Amino acid sequence: MMPFQGVVANYRLLPDAMVAPAAHLIPPVELLLGATLLLGLAFPGPELGAAALLLLFALAMGINLRRGRRHIDCGCFQSALKQTLSWTLVMRNVVLASLVGVALSSNDVPDDLLAAIDYCYAQGWTDGLPVIPPVMDRVHAMLAYEGRPPEAVIATHPATGLQLTVHSAAVNAVMAGCLPEYFPVLVAAFEAMDKPPFNFHGSTASTGGSAPLLIVSGPVADDIGMNADVNLFGPGNRANATIGRLS
Repeated sequence: MMPFQGVVANYRLLPDAMVAPAAHLIPPVELLLGATLLLGLAFPGPELGAAALLLLFALAMGINLRRGRRHIDCGCFQSALKQTLSWTLVMRNVVLASLVGVALSSNDVPDDLLAAIDYCYAQGWTDGLPVIPPVMDRVHAMLAYEGRPPEAVIATHPATGLQLTVHSAAVNAVMAGCLPEYFPVLVAAFEAMDKPPFNFHGSTASTGGSAPLLIVSGPVADDIGMNADVNLFGPGNRANATIGRLS
């Protein structure tokens, strides 16, 4: 008998004929769910499966605790690391499953482009014009153009104390319609606006009438296809329009 089969049998919840199949099935299911979660697959199956297992284990432990069988191994770790049942373990599983539910509900965006755009409107994430939904692969592509960690702070609003991280800038760049190769220019712009002489708060105050002017010079302007010629302030150029929209 494999060690985990003995753990399953000790719970005394399954018929004898079901103990071995369950003991062989549970570990690969856990490994499969863990692998899909680590890969970040964009569907709720792995999260729901993990939550279901947590609640199933909590129920099994709760039944045995009610029966007064606190001495048995919970099966949470390797067989050499015995951990007996407790209500603390039950609550831990319930809380973890609840957190999965919260995470799923907070990211419950329809898998449809127009619906996702409407969702961004409903959250107040737009400047009045439609935005590009910041899906993970687009944000990661943006981050690939910046060598610092995503949590690195590149600007701080002096009045509110709110901080702009590299990751937040990447998300907003995607939403504004920027291409990944524009991101170094955007980071440089925000770092420049964070300097005291720029007066960041004054330029963003609702009672003011100023608008930022961003001048991009050097080879990078040609590299990312910015218009620096006829119709400079006119429409039709993605780099000019989206960098200006974000900054």
